[in-house]
Amino acid sequence: MLDQTSNRAGYVADGVRVVPKVLAPAQIVRLRAAVEDIVAQAPVVRDGVTPYFAADGTQAVAYDGGYYVEYLSRNAPRLAALLGESALPSLACELLGCDEVMFWRDEIHYKNPASSGNATPWHHGVGSFPFKGEDALTLWLPLTDVGPDSGPLLTVADTHRDTGFRYRPPTRSPAAGDDGSAYRTIPDFDAEAAAGRCRIDRWTMRAGTALGFHPYTVHGSLPNRAETPRIAYVSRWLGRDARYAPDMYSVLEPGIDPAALKDGLPDSPLFPRFGRAGLDTST
Repeated sequence: MLDQTSNRAGYVADGVRVVPKVLAPAQIVRLRAAVEDIVAQAPVVRDGVTPYFAADGTQAVAYDGGYYVEYLSRNAPRLAALLGESALPSLACELLGCDEVMFWRDEIHYKNPASSGNATPWHHGVGSFPFKGEDALTLWLPLTDVGPDSGPLLTVADTHRDTGFRYRPPTRSPAAGDDGSAYRTIPDFDAEAAAGRCRIDRWTMRAGTALGFHPYTVHGSLPNRAETPRIAYVSRWLGRDARYAPDMYSVLEPGIDPAALKDGLPDSPLFPRFGRAGLDTST
């Protein structure tokens, strides 16, 4: 792993940080096997809305071009231990500059092979996160090698500095009560980059590498035109300034009782805390 000070400094400066070899080969194999089991149970109908449940209780949504599996470790006990066994909690502490972080959720983003329609549009996480603040970290980690044609992640440089507003989620129409003061329509960053007004970074990387990015960092991905699936494991972590503050565009969070918040964060076994050593510090 890279130098801890360098990791933190790079993340603060750029809003994104790449760290190699965060998952061991055996951990990658374990996660990929679980994902393939879930995908193999997918129904024929794919409406992108209706979830289905794998045998281990994991919830997934199939859409045209891929699958989205959420709350992976929460619903699949066989994978829950992976968090504590891996370097993910300590990396989250490094990037956020915290001695302790709270785990929020993990997901799988599975892009079918040879598809031109499974690109991910430009967005940033804080626009739909129910947790607001700058310490809501995303760790994006491919379980397959990601080349130029296999759906690489894209980020827009320096957008993590624009914290005075949020972009409306690209899949949502303006909601009642949105007067435009807090939310804006996402720009056409491809056109902005072509005109030289911003820089888009394309991230190709080996399986097991982690890309940590800031909740205000605008990102998306290209479609997977390769002949093999592109599988990414995403975990989300909360640091010191994150607070539960859902609004009109926030995703629903089924594990939270608003009456059981402690300092603005859930006080629940579903949201374990980890220290720099990767040990669960919840108790």
